[in-house]
Amino acid sequence: PKWEYIIGDQPTKWHWIAAIDYAAMVSKAFAMPTAANKILFICGPGPAKTLKEALDNVYIPTCEPDRKSIPEFSVWYMTLLSWIPGNDKIRNKIIPKFHWLSKISELGDPKEANKLLGSPKISLEQWCYEKKMA
Repeated sequence: PKWEYIIGDQPTKWHWIAAIDYAAMVSKAFAMPTAANKILFICGPGPAKTLKEALDNVYIPTCEPDRKSIPEFSVWYMTLLSWIPGNDKIRNKIIPKFHWLSKISELGDPKEANKLLGSPKISLEQWCYEKKMA
C-alpha cells in the first residue's frame, strides 16, 4: 500500500488478514453446506494492531525501511487542505473513508469460522516479508 498519511483518530485494532487466506476461507464456506446461513467472523492470525501500528511497526520496517513513519493529520486540517483546488478527492473520498474507519470495529469471535473453514495462516509480518522478497 502507498499510504501517505492517516486522517483523524484511528483507535481500532484489527487482526490483519491476507487476501489469500480470506479468499480460501470464503471459497470453502460457499462450498460447505454446514456453513450455509451462518454469520462467521474471520480475523487474521496474530495480535491485533491499529492502522498506525501495522504501518509503522511492521510494514515500513519490513517493506520500506528507508521511509519515515506515517504522519497523522486531524480531520479539520485535512478538510481545510481539501478545499485547495485539485484536492477534491481528499474531501470527497479519503476523509469519508478515514471517518468511517474510525467508527467501526471487529465484531464476533472467529473460533467457529476457524473450526469450520480452517484458521488463516499468514500473519501481517509474514505477508510483509513475502512482499519484500517478491
